[in-house]
Amino acid sequence: MEPSNNQFNWAEVENIIDRPGSRGKHVVLRLYCDWYTEVNSNCPKWLFDEAGVKRIQGSGNTWLTDYNDPKFIAYATRAIQAFASRYNNDPRIQAIQIGVLGYWGEWHNAGFGGSYSITDASKQAILSAYKGSFTNVPLQGRYPWREPLKSTGGIGFHNDYFMPNNGHSDEFDNALTNSGLCMNGPIGGEVPPRSDSERASELTAMYATPKGESMIRTGRYSHMMSGYSQ
Repeated sequence: MEPSNNQFNWAEVENIIDRPGSRGKHVVLRLYCDWYTEVNSNCPKWLFDEAGVKRIQGSGNTWLTDYNDPKFIAYATRAIQAFASRYNNDPRIQAIQIGVLGYWGEWHNAGFGGSYSITDASKQAILSAYKGSFTNVPLQGRYPWREPLKSTGGIGFHNDYFMPNNGHSDEFDNALTNSGLCMNGPIGGEVPPRSDSERASELTAMYATPKGESMIRTGRYSHMMSGYSQ
């Protein structure tokens, strides 16, 4: 999206919005830097080679961008603001997910294997950038039970693995229903079947069990995605 410093290539984003399967639909977009434990970041190379932001190695061959570097926060804030200038009033966009930090832009570094943690200051700075820039498009955060997303108000949330009888999903569901956060913004989820044979059984589990239906109703889910997409 930003192949050179402060030069934005919106054609790359437009390709995502207009790709088969998305065309003609309202889309949800998320910016991210690191795709799980890959050596190479998805951030532009100039951020490291020219701006001097560091890549940090964890145990084994796991890597992260240093999200706590003030230079990273400054450039990420600028990118978020440019992103909003382009898409804040775009009727094709259903929601923007508050990304950038952590693996998949999901605000965690589980699997990194090192002692690194994303600071509260970094989280608050990125959250403020999104909330200050996207004023017309709903925002979604990943963790309704973690600060600062839990208490910020005015945002929805997205579940990265919606499935009844899944502890990970239960935590998300409980945080929504116990606090009423589902009333603040759109709620979405990913339903990631790993094969065609599992697709039917997992979707059946989601819709045909009392718990699955209850989670959809009480969480007030407005959109869900079946399968992984990059």
